[in-house]
Amino acid sequence: MSKCCPLCKQDNQCQVESGACWCMQRTIPLDLLSLLPEEQRGVACICPNCVTAFEQDSKAFIKSLELDA
Repeated sequence: MSKCCPLCKQDNQCQVESGACWCMQRTIPLDLLSLLPEEQRGVACICPNCVTAFEQDSKAFIKSLELDA
């Protein structure tokens, strides 16, 4: 599994192989997951920074992704 967040390209801090990843303790918004291309859903891990940024201001977060594209 990739250690790179598909949205910001930074370390996603994935620890799923250890069985105790941070994402198992947190609900990832479905609207955020829907931003991933279909082939990355259920495969690529979004980082906690992107989850927090999306939760704080989803519109600004989406706009920042468009600027980076």
